[in-house]
Amino acid sequence: MSIEFTPIGSDDAFFWTTLAFGGKIYFGGYGYPRGYNYPPWYHIKDFGAGESLTRFDIFETRLYCITENKGYIYRMNTANPTDWEVVHDDAYTWGLGMAVLGSYIYGCFNTTGEVDNKIVYSDTGDLGDWDEAENWYGGSICVLVAYNGKVYAIGRKGTFGTGIYWARRGSETTWADVGALCSSEVEGEKVVGDWRAGVVFNGKLYLGMGDRSDGKSKIYRFDGTSLSGELFSITAFKPHYACVCNGQMYWIFGVHMNQPSSATVYYYLYRTPTGDVGSWEHLHTFSVNPISSHGKYRTKGCVGCLDNKLYVAVQNLAYRMDEEEPELPVAPSNCVAHFKAPDKAYCTWQDNSDNETGFRVEYSYDSGENWYFFENVGANVEQSSDLDVSSYDKIRFRIRAYNAQGYSAWATSFDIEIPKVSEIRQPIFI
Repeated sequence: MSIEFTPIGSDDAFFWTTLAFGGKIYFGGYGYPRGYNYPPWYHIKDFGAGESLTRFDIFETRLYCITENKGYIYRMNTANPTDWEVVHDDAYTWGLGMAVLGSYIYGCFNTTGEVDNKIVYSDTGDLGDWDEAENWYGGSICVLVAYNGKVYAIGRKGTFGTGIYWARRGSETTWADVGALCSSEVEGEKVVGDWRAGVVFNGKLYLGMGDRSDGKSKIYRFDGTSLSGELFSITAFKPHYACVCNGQMYWIFGVHMNQPSSATVYYYLYRTPTGDVGSWEHLHTFSVNPISSHGKYRTKGCVGCLDNKLYVAVQNLAYRMDEEEPELPVAPSNCVAHFKAPDKAYCTWQDNSDNETGFRVEYSYDSGENWYFFENVGANVEQSSDLDVSSYDKIRFRIRAYNAQGYSAWATSFDIEIPKVSEIRQPIFI
């Protein structure tokens, strides 16, 4: 399978967030932020100097975004994507997360220095119609995720570099800590770091932790009550973003957004069809150079999905991931059934394909009138396991190759007779 990343657009600083809406995918930038959509690549708006567009969300068929540094929530005029109105202006200026649950849209804000946190909500999204859901002191809520009838507010308790994993959940004005997602519960001790990203996939909440002293990012799965063991770990300072696309979950990992220089840094893109241990596939490593902005060197990455295609924005470049589907594998040949005394049979074949994922083996004891599944074996294998044939008079096998695109034609053996135990010549010892 061939994967390419096709550049679709760029910005002067870096991209922080992305989301598909109305047949286009939107990207939000940092610093002197601009909004863009695609296709085609189009600059829709210059937002206020010093703002950063940190999250998009969709509520009541309208696109919203929240900003850092100004404390605004904007709503887009769907008929004119260049027209955005401020629908909430908060005294807490670091807007970082949004979520939609039921008939409400939620936004979370931190104060400068990340010491006070606030969640606001609205059932209309209109200016002047936002209420405070909760306000608490002593940490930073980075992300909101709607899951299983609650909004999860995930981040850390304490300051950057010393704070520990922390999460709360609730709706409207009723909120509480989620003990299973707090640091002492996760790893049995108070580990410094943050929950940095979250996404719902296959009915479960997946959470990415980062900002750890060991420099690792880790992924866990939460079912609303208990947290799984570690599913994936990578030496990268934080999980920046996650999304679901075409039935798979995608995560991008990388460095902290503030860097000491423009020296090259790296982002790592992974995907998984299940989220389970061992199912994570590395797709690409992006190398970028942080850009000087507001007195620091900055960098970030995000992922999104439009029409079952993945889009990746790393630093100031946006890409579309183009994946060439594999061709069907060539059918195997020379399928031969073998008897193995006293009561086993197996088959061999010739592998004629170079792109199979594996082979499906079936058997029949009535000359092919009915077929039964025996096993799947891996790529490049040319022999099955042993089948117990003690109950049969004859046996035949058939086999076909498969990959993500589908199955090849069958290769079928002839019947072989199964001798009875009394017919099997026993060795004679003298």
